[in-house]
Amino acid sequence: MEPLIYRNRLEKLKQKPGWHAWFEMFLITLITLGLSAWSRPDDPFFIQSPFPWPLLGPVIVGLRYGFFFGFISDLVVLAVLALSLRLEWVKLPVFPYDYAIGLTAVAMLVGEFRDVWRRRIERLQESNDYRQIRLNEFTHNYHLLKVSHDRLEQQVAGSGRSLREGLRFIRTKLSAGHIDGLDTDIAQTLLAMMVEYGNLQKAALFASQTDKDKHPTDLLMTLPQAQLGISDPLRHNDPLIRHCIKTRKLVSIHPEQFSNEDTDSEHSQLLACVPLIDAENQLWAVIAIEMMPFFSFQKKTLRLLAILAGHMADLLNTHSVISSIADEDFASLAMNLKRAMYDQIEFSIPSVLLVFDVNTAEDGGQQFIELIQRMQRGLDIIVHNLREQQHQLIILLPLTDELGLAGYRQRLENLLKSDYGVNLATLPVKTAQHQLQEQSSLDQFITQRIWDGDRLAHYSSHSI
Repeated sequence: MEPLIYRNRLEKLKQKPGWHAWFEMFLITLITLGLSAWSRPDDPFFIQSPFPWPLLGPVIVGLRYGFFFGFISDLVVLAVLALSLRLEWVKLPVFPYDYAIGLTAVAMLVGEFRDVWRRRIERLQESNDYRQIRLNEFTHNYHLLKVSHDRLEQQVAGSGRSLREGLRFIRTKLSAGHIDGLDTDIAQTLLAMMVEYGNLQKAALFASQTDKDKHPTDLLMTLPQAQLGISDPLRHNDPLIRHCIKTRKLVSIHPEQFSNEDTDSEHSQLLACVPLIDAENQLWAVIAIEMMPFFSFQKKTLRLLAILAGHMADLLNTHSVISSIADEDFASLAMNLKRAMYDQIEFSIPSVLLVFDVNTAEDGGQQFIELIQRMQRGLDIIVHNLREQQHQLIILLPLTDELGLAGYRQRLENLLKSDYGVNLATLPVKTAQHQLQEQSSLDQFITQRIWDGDRLAHYSSHSI
């Protein structure tokens, strides 16, 4: 809108004078002549005077409208002078050429002076108007950028870190090999991590009661095992908590989620509830969220909390899984396969299972195994099986889609070429891969491609 205003103003400045300019030119010129004749009837053109006052008309017109109208005004004065001489209103022996030339020269100089500076002013005006337009655009964009930056800060604050970083942080923070159940210290650690990644302000962790075999049940402890920023105690039987246990999924305050029997759902004091359910479908705890920033209370953040909670519960159950399988690496692979399949089904999080059959009796086999172990990332699970000189590497790549798998294979090829001067096709290695989609296809791949695959397929698809 503003550029249009400035453009209209510039066009108005460049418009040629209209009829009013002609009217004013004749009016000013005639008034000047009239006043001159009234003040000195015997010499109305001030030819005999030190200063020719009729010159004032062309000068004023020239300053106002420029060279052309100043020159026309001068011609009008000279025409009236010639007419007066012809009609003998003014008695002069000859026409005063010196007077006429001087009058014309002054009028032309004044008009040209006005036009030169008018053009300069118009150029400066155009330049200033352009700068004003650019300044307004810059100011507008600056405010948009500032608002966008503020929103981005809120989103970054609300979204926390990435999912990969969160899962890596959980594995680093919790020493899985030494966890045996949920005690007070572990509960405080779990709640602190959820607070950090969900930007929670008020929350509490209610642990599940255990049976005689110390297995968690669907009944919660009356008092929270860990809490943050809560002055008034939360109810362990809050309607939102009951609904969370019933659905065994993360729930937030949406009235349509409740069934008809939850008649007091509107009295819940919570925003959301996050269940800690492991891969064996055991409920270890429920994290009740009473307060969190508005910009954090969004689907993305809640989804991150739900995923992290599942992995936390798996770490709590690690000791039980290892004791039942006896092989720690095999148990870790089975448990993570179950979690990866659940994440794929519930949250569409991709994962890839790779199998490398390596013959170390041939050149390059042992170097390939060492390279694979060096390439292990923070979340990767690698199981190494050995049968005489036949080796099998089973690699689970969480959070990896087809593009990520292509990048992994490309890094492998680059390292093979740079470190050993070979490529994968020339090595004694057979490769198989599977993108996790359905449990049935995963079980079929495991039984066909992995040694002792029947046992792994059983553990990864059934309770351990």
